[in-house]
Amino acid sequence: YRVDKLLFFLGHADRRIRLQSQFALVARKEDKALLAKATDTNAGLLSRLHALWGLGQLKIRDRDLLKFICQDKDAEMRAQATRWAGDLGFDPDNLVPGLLQDPSPRVQLMAGIACGKLKSKGALDPLTKLIVEANNKETVLRHAGICGLAGTATPSELKSLYRHSSRALRIAAVV
Repeated sequence: YRVDKLLFFLGHADRRIRLQSQFALVARKEDKALLAKATDTNAGLLSRLHALWGLGQLKIRDRDLLKFICQDKDAEMRAQATRWAGDLGFDPDNLVPGLLQDPSPRVQLMAGIACGKLKSKGALDPLTKLIVEANNKETVLRHAGICGLAGTATPSELKSLYRHSSRALRIAAVV
């Protein structure tokens, strides 16, 4: 198939066809085509997600793409961009910790996990705020905060949290 046909198939209703198109574009190293589709805000969500995942498979570390998608109106695109940055160890502008305060809990989840993977400097305060606000009611956010703390906080920083007024934060620091 031609590249334009494969890009069209990224939005197909059948999951197998979408994946086959994504993998075909990756095999051809069509990073420019995938980048264009990922940033096309008029394209469907599934097309854009598959394009972003394809860029992840190619290990593309594009600073402008990360900035663009971290400000996307679609929460799932922001969540997947955050995951992409964490998986590739790529956050040159320290965007991920800012997404801990995103309105979407899914974006917050991915941002917390990514902060831990990236060992994000300056993420300790936003992570503690996330854990305190989740207050053990949102277990996925607690998990995200713990993953973030595990990668970013030093043992002495974790130890200093044992007197914090939030029970949720004390438990997260121990875990």
